[in-house]
Amino acid sequence: MKDALEALDWPLARSLLDAVGGPSADTARLTEALRRAGGLLYEYPNPTKEKKRQAFYVELVAYLSSGRPNNVPEDVAVAMETLRVAEAGYRQLVEALSKTDASKLKPAVHVAASMDRAVREAEALNDMLDEQVRGRRSITPHIRVDVGEGGAPLDPDAGLEHIVNFASMTVQMEAFKGGWFDSEGAIVVPLADEPSEEALHQAGSTFLLATLWRRWRSVEQRARLLGGGLRILKQEEFTEGAAPEAKTLVEHKVNPNIELPHWVAAERLLDRLNQNYMEMLSSPSAQKVVSKASQNRNLLPPRGLLSTEELQVLWGVSQALAYDVREDQERPGGLRLVEWIRGYCVLKELAQTTKPSDLVKTMSGWQHFLAGCGFTAGVAERLVKQLTFRRSSRDLFDHPFVKREDGKYLLFKGSFVSMNIATVVFSAIGSLGEQFQKKGKSFERAVRQTFEDAGIPTFSFKANRNGEEFEYDVVVPWGQYLFIFECKNRSLPNNNPFQMHYFDVANRSNVRQVKRLMKALEEYPDILRDNLPADAVYMKRIPVLLNCLPYSVPGGIDGVFFYDYSALSRFFKSGQVFARSVSLGKGSTEVLAGPRLWSGDVPTAEDLIEQLREPLQVKAILDSMEFVESGFPLPPDWAALSSDFRRTENATLAAAIAAVDGKKSGEST
Repeated sequence: MKDALEALDWPLARSLLDAVGGPSADTARLTEALRRAGGLLYEYPNPTKEKKRQAFYVELVAYLSSGRPNNVPEDVAVAMETLRVAEAGYRQLVEALSKTDASKLKPAVHVAASMDRAVREAEALNDMLDEQVRGRRSITPHIRVDVGEGGAPLDPDAGLEHIVNFASMTVQMEAFKGGWFDSEGAIVVPLADEPSEEALHQAGSTFLLATLWRRWRSVEQRARLLGGGLRILKQEEFTEGAAPEAKTLVEHKVNPNIELPHWVAAERLLDRLNQNYMEMLSSPSAQKVVSKASQNRNLLPPRGLLSTEELQVLWGVSQALAYDVREDQERPGGLRLVEWIRGYCVLKELAQTTKPSDLVKTMSGWQHFLAGCGFTAGVAERLVKQLTFRRSSRDLFDHPFVKREDGKYLLFKGSFVSMNIATVVFSAIGSLGEQFQKKGKSFERAVRQTFEDAGIPTFSFKANRNGEEFEYDVVVPWGQYLFIFECKNRSLPNNNPFQMHYFDVANRSNVRQVKRLMKALEEYPDILRDNLPADAVYMKRIPVLLNCLPYSVPGGIDGVFFYDYSALSRFFKSGQVFARSVSLGKGSTEVLAGPRLWSGDVPTAEDLIEQLREPLQVKAILDSMEFVESGFPLPPDWAALSSDFRRTENATLAAAIAAVDGKKSGEST
């Protein structure tokens, strides 16, 4: 059905509908396919395709109505209305863009000016952050930058994201309008002279609209893929203060229960990678390792090393995936993980240390440059192509190369002003739909080792009954309980609605898989007798879906606990959680005692079950996260209402660090 919708092929769609029961069949799957079909939604006007789509809709409505007017099933009608409203929102923005100063620029000049301006804005924001950080004795995660003149404090990460997205959206908007795509979907921008100061000023007129385009795209994709739909409110439903100039108000009702676990997981992964980075900087031995290994920077890890940052990224990614990636030979997206990491690290170093003219090279030029950093010609070409900006790319962070019509590739400097490479590596691989499932056995061994290091025996086995095979990854008899862990090593959705949708689909499938294993233990109790100590058959069984990356769901899903390795491994380290103050090159100091994980001096099975029910790591994120209802304009005369999640600086932690810092002299934390 997806293929039929993408191609607007009514005969194929009809044959599929006939095969599942015709007009009287359950339309839930059809509705889901309609919501997901990108071929039914055009961000830019496309008269030819729109005419073909209308003909398809006429046939579909007639078929589902069975000859009775307006008899389309409600869920199908809602899906089609959501698609219509989503497209109408883009048309508002297209109209507004046509009236900006930037619309007077030639498309190629507009793109060049927008990218140059974004680099300037990103560097200015980073300079502002550096200046304010230098003025503080200590900093905490999620600090805000004082922008002055009565403006609200700015989240620097969000600010940089808006700036890079401005450039990303401008390139994509002009590419769609001009059809600037090669046969592989890469955007190919026309050549342009260096933009004038006037052109840079004119390009700024689209900054807000590019940001609004990005917000609208997020809202409509969340509405289509994660539920809630898009509804045009009646005039009497307008809320007080909601864009008084708007003639049309669109509402998207967010379902926090669907989105929140993904947002928490993304924040936890970012926090963990940042913590790893801080720990690396605080380690006196790290620089010695880098100093020795960097003498062979022309070799890939583990034989060579580029910088302290590369060491941190390697360690952080290895910690997150529960295996050492340095010797890993798998190739997600056609590249080894060390090649992904080295690629972003060396490009960041180049972008931050060289003049703009050195950021434009032919493919052979990039191959020659990367050859000095451990890449063969073939791998270097694959890296450049994987990192090239495309019609489907999320942004210029993941894909910082822009292909030009002269065949050269421009490296967008703005992507690297303050890039968290580990996060980008996970995002880029996740956007390709690649998984780390092949490393499942390594993950299972890490889980077993975690328990066994704590003196708790574990078991892994397969059983065959009545022609079916049942594989149990990690089974742990502990106290009065039997924990059955199903281990999954999957990339996170990184808050991309499409990836979130398919992640949730996989979750439902995994729950069914766990329940199948649990049912087998009920039907064939001899499986336990054959593979476990005798008393295991009488223990209370606890099914757990254990993710390698930090994705947990308080309370679980449909009777199955959802927990993760980061939380599990932390559980056994100590019964008390502490916040730490990190002094660069001088180690760390405990500054604030947090909650306890254990009820006594040693961990118990009951303590672990409490964490399965309400993981401490998830609670910590929720305590610093706000669910904010917000509106934004869709010029010229629409507005949208939706909701988002937002992190805040931890005031208690900031005060504790400041108190410790006040007792020190000459140290920064």
